[in-house]
This record gives sequence, C-alpha cells and structure tokens, in this order.
Amino acid sequence: MTNGVQCKIMLRAAQAYAAGLITVHNHPSGDPTLSEQDKLLMRDLVIAGRAMDIRIFDHLIIGDGRYFSFADEGLIDEYQQRVILGG
Repeated sequence: MTNGVQCKIMLRAAQAYAAGLITVHNHPSGDPTLSEQDKLLMRDLVIAGRAMDIRIFDHLIIGDGRYFSFADEGLIDEYQQRVILGG
C-alpha cells in the first residue's frame, strides 16, 4: 500500500465487520479533480478490499459545489478488473 491511510481504513472496516465501503475526502482547493495519489489510494483499497472480502463501492472527492465519483467514471470497475487479471 502507498501509505498507512489505506491500512487504517481497512482495519476500521474489518473491525466493523463491513461488507463494503464508500469513502469520501475533500480537496480544500475546491477542485475535485482526482490526483495520482487519489488513484493510488483507490487502487490499493480495491486490492485490499478484494483480499479481505470487503467491496469498495465508491470513492467521492468533494470540491466547491462539485464532486468526482470513481464509480460514476467506471474506475472502481476498472480497478476490480485489474485485480482479477493481475494487472
């Protein structure tokens, strides 16, 4: 995993016996455009979720009156496929 954030998220999910997660964070700049760090976070959460049998449903980035949804953009499915195919 790229850093301890993913570990903390998945540990809390496991402690709560979660079957799935929707995660959210904000960009204080007001621009919800995803960054490379956002992509790595989600990739790692999807990998960990698959290993732990915890489904990642979405990750939202909140900006100034706007948002970005990984699920709406097809990125959750893309990351799931990569995990399945080993890519």
